Amino acid sequence: MTKLYRHSAQLLILGLVSFVLGCDSSGKLHVQGTATWNGQPIENGYVELQPVDGQGQFASADITDGKFSLSTLPGKRRVKVTAQRKIGETEPTERIPEPEPIMFQFIPPEFNSDSSLEMEITASDPTLDIELNGEELKSSQKPTAQEQKRKKAQGGGV
Repeated sequence: MTKLYRHSAQLLILGLVSFVLGCDSSGKLHVQGTATWNGQPIENGYVELQPVDGQGQFASADITDGKFSLSTLPGKRRVKVTAQRKIGETEPTERIPEPEPIMFQFIPPEFNSDSSLEMEITASDPTLDIELNGEELKSSQKPTAQEQKRKKAQGGGV
């Protein structure tokens, strides 16, 4: 019985140390973060962390009311952020009788598809505060050819 208790105690201590350090058994850190655009919390968005050296897994999470939570390995990461804002609603059609929100991605490419933003994730501080500033993209609010085709296929006019 003594060996069983010693083994159980060792597992308990290992689990507590991992919990305190914010790691799981894979070595990933549980990262809590915030994301702002021009000083305001991003209400509805998405964050993606990519290893800068190209080795390892990507990590991603939804941003809600300026906050997100994810698991990733420590190290330098390229940060990509997208965010959407409601700019209108679709008109009801016979096929889709309830209006649906029209969302617009307003964060410019230098923070997502063309991002060069890099941040270090460490076990000593598993938090990530992303503060983005710039001029947001403007919506033309005119339907694209693809949106017009979709609307026509759903039974609505163009």
